[in-house]
Amino acid sequence: MALLTRAQILSADDLKREEVSVPEWGEDAKVIVREPSAAELDDYNESLYNRRYSGGKIEVTANYVNARAKLLARCVIDADGTRLFTDNDAVALGRKSPRVIGRLFDTIQRLGMVSDESVDDAEKNSESVPTEGSITD
Repeated sequence: MALLTRAQILSADDLKREEVSVPEWGEDAKVIVREPSAAELDDYNESLYNRRYSGGKIEVTANYVNARAKLLARCVIDADGTRLFTDNDAVALGRKSPRVIGRLFDTIQRLGMVSDESVDDAEKNSESVPTEGSITD
């Protein structure tokens, strides 16, 4: 068995992608979605929490406002694999049909990235967490 080199690992195109029909946006309309990279997933997960330092402890609460559209902004791509949207476009995407956004989000889940368990974990972790010392961003 041959071991991969650093270059081989870093150049591998390992993100799953899929074309999804979106007839609500036009006859024969399709978009490509892909699973997020590890860094994008971490950034997305971080966006689902609000943190506030108060009285010597960090208060963490879940923030699911526009969560599906935030993920779609990161995962809708063109034929070359370039993102179509910036993170700031999530607000505009959130104004689209929940049926369409839900279908695209479900496709990303199916590609293996987001599970129901991660949502449950986020809800469990939304309690206040006491800390010692200072915090930094």
